[in-house]
Amino acid sequence: NGISTEAYAGDLMGNVWRFNLSGTTGTVIFTAKDSSSTPKAQPITAGMLIGKDPATSNVWLFFGTGRYLTQTDLSDKSVQTWYGIIVEGTNAVTSTTTRSSLVQRTIAGETAASGSTVAARAITPPTPGDINGQSGWYMDLQYGTASGERMVTPNQFQGSLLLGTTRIPTSSDPCNP
Repeated sequence: NGISTEAYAGDLMGNVWRFNLSGTTGTVIFTAKDSSSTPKAQPITAGMLIGKDPATSNVWLFFGTGRYLTQTDLSDKSVQTWYGIIVEGTNAVTSTTTRSSLVQRTIAGETAASGSTVAARAITPPTPGDINGQSGWYMDLQYGTASGERMVTPNQFQGSLLLGTTRIPTSSDPCNP
């Protein structure tokens, strides 16, 4: 009927929470972890974007990890990740879902705009059927020699495209991104 009955949120421990809006409690449905399965290594500080796949009716949740809240966050060079996970439908994530249940995507190339620090990236294209039986995808924010990249702003849809903005702090001032 077009009225939301659930909400999703992330926390600094990398947990993704589902809240039934008619209830008073939330449930952890997924925990973001780095490639070493390190707990607490992938905090979620940006909002989440939800969308429904018209072909499968699966409901997807899109978000990135990383912190950009304090002075100490500027020196964090850990690898953060961009996620697209199925939260409702076939192969929906559960609290025990790990990276092995997600398809890995990678950054295949990057082109910087002339005279700018803004870059456009190419992502490895999916192969037919590679998402079958999986609970979504992930992409580590790692390309070239840059380190410390993180996603601290919500994703957006532009038509049928999913857009994500990342940041690599180069300043010693957290108020000057």
